[in-house]
Amino acid sequence: MAGNKRGRRRRLRMAVIVGLVIVAAVAGFLAYRGLKSNTAAEVSYTTAVVQKMTLTSSVSGTGSVELSQTVAVQPEVSGTVSGLAVKVGDAVEAGQLLFTIVNPELDLAVTKAEITYQEALLGLEKAKLSVLQAKQDLADLQEQYEAQSTTTTTSTTLPVSSTTSTHPAPSTTTSSSTTTTATLPTDTSSTTSTTGVPPSTTGVPPSTTVLDSRAAALLAASSSAAASSQPSQATSNSGSSSSAKITELDIKAAKQAVESAELSVTSAEFQVTSAELALQEAKENAAKREVRAPIAGVVTALTVENGDTIGQGGSTSGGGGTATGTSSSSSGGSSSSSGGVVTITDPDAFTVKVALSESDIPAVKVGQKATISFDALPDLTLTGKVTSIDLAGTNSQGVVSYGVVVTPDVTDPAIKAGMTATVNIITQVAADVLAVPSSAVKSQGNTKYVQVLENGVPVNVTVEVGISAGSYVEIKSGLTEGQEVVVQTITSGSATTTTIRNRTGGIFNEGGGFPGGAVPGGFVPGVR
Repeated sequence: MAGNKRGRRRRLRMAVIVGLVIVAAVAGFLAYRGLKSNTAAEVSYTTAVVQKMTLTSSVSGTGSVELSQTVAVQPEVSGTVSGLAVKVGDAVEAGQLLFTIVNPELDLAVTKAEITYQEALLGLEKAKLSVLQAKQDLADLQEQYEAQSTTTTTSTTLPVSSTTSTHPAPSTTTSSSTTTTATLPTDTSSTTSTTGVPPSTTGVPPSTTVLDSRAAALLAASSSAAASSQPSQATSNSGSSSSAKITELDIKAAKQAVESAELSVTSAEFQVTSAELALQEAKENAAKREVRAPIAGVVTALTVENGDTIGQGGSTSGGGGTATGTSSSSSGGSSSSSGGVVTITDPDAFTVKVALSESDIPAVKVGQKATISFDALPDLTLTGKVTSIDLAGTNSQGVVSYGVVVTPDVTDPAIKAGMTATVNIITQVAADVLAVPSSAVKSQGNTKYVQVLENGVPVNVTVEVGISAGSYVEIKSGLTEGQEVVVQTITSGSATTTTIRNRTGGIFNEGGGFPGGAVPGGFVPGVR
């Protein structure tokens, strides 16, 4: 019995040993096969050629169509509404008469302004005549002054007789229209010296008595001229002189009179200009009684009726005054307003407002070009440009966005307010630059690089990149046109991964396992 037990134990031990040897052999075979498979794997590369192209960088957003031109018409003068012939929904043309305002006071203001203007013109003509008169007076005084000076400085020739020592007394004649002169007889045989005193024929100087008599004659003539009753009458060069003595002070006063008259003309011209402006303003105010449509469009609101009174500031009163429409105004529009008695909207003028994220907004600038597409009109794409950007962002659930308004270059009648539109804003354009597919550019820290094949082996090359546009990236430096860069690495026959699994059936099934799922003690499954 003891021998049989020892025999069974020996056979069981041998069976276990044989099983372990078989397991070890199979595991070694599988490991060898896997190693051989890895060694035999082939690697290939997909490449792209570095080429020149035009890259366009853009950002996009979705928004809606908004009417951009809504104008509220508000009369500028007060009065009573008359001739209103439009209603909500009517189409109007730019400049079309909407209604008139009755205000007789405006006609009266025009009449008064016209009279003031004519009076200012008459005042100007009078001022100009005053200048002419002042200049004529100045010229007359200057002529008299010059004639007076000539008379005073002219030397008088005194005659001397060789046979007598006395002369007849000078005769003096006084008249209101003539000037009296002293006439002294002259001896034709005598000659006049350079001093104005006739020398004696005998060589003896004239007596003192003779000189005194001549001086008395001159004094009498001067006294007679001073007594004349026409001080401003001109004196001829033939011997007449002014009845009143003209001084330099008189000349200065006459010149000042001319200057004063000229200043009066300047003042009168200013009065004419002021009156003309007042008349023009009065006529313009009177013309404002005709209220016309500033733009072409459709009447969308009307708050007055015929007979209503429009006061200063646009307030209305009367039997009407009930709003028969709604007024709308749009942000980003060119001329939107609200609060008028008539509201007109242009249905063909629209904009698209989109919301862009805070990461995209730094690249967006007013004036950049854009394309606009519409969900409801898939075959229609319009061009436009950015016309405004919100200064402050809107925070919605932690996401900050900014409103951007894009105005189309042309419109289309098929587009309606409220339609959904997608805007693509072109932020950068790089023309004729080197570019590679985005998948070829890799990063290592802050460094960008691509792989270039050299003798079939990829080599890293550092590059400087520019803008990204779709699936391509601009290469500013590091590569030349025509080079090939690796965009994908392909391995034919990937490494085999083997796992010893606990499965039933057979000694080793497809997944690898011991019969019955038992694992020998000390055996640890592994992965190759």
